[in-house]
Amino acid sequence: MSITFMNSGDPKDLAREFRRLADALDRLADSGAPSAADLATAPMLDRWAPVHCVSTALEGVIHGHPSIADGSPAVTAQIMAINEEKGWARSLTGWFLLGSRDDGNRRGPAPPWRDEKGRVVKARNRGVLAVRRPPG
Repeated sequence: MSITFMNSGDPKDLAREFRRLADALDRLADSGAPSAADLATAPMLDRWAPVHCVSTALEGVIHGHPSIADGSPAVTAQIMAINEEKGWARSLTGWFLLGSRDDGNRRGPAPPWRDEKGRVVKARNRGVLAVRRPPG
């Protein structure tokens, strides 16, 4: 079996972490703030600033999405697992069937969501898929 898990650890550990995150978000949505117990053992982050983090996603042309038109350019959420031989990928937000792979030797103009330097130029946020503009 050639499943590639995009985190370098045990997929069961990742699943447990996501369950903990989901539980914490549910509690936060219900109460509007973390509990004293949540913060009692939390480390402090001093001199913090937001940073742009890079994760592995797939870009391509979407077909069969319930709210995005067929043929639209798209970038998935972070890819958590992929099996190219079986033709599927699991992103943070959903499953994808994999069609033909782009071999990287594109001929002609850059895809409509990238400029000539490969930067994302068109923002789109429609649920499962998102194309994001890099900072700066």
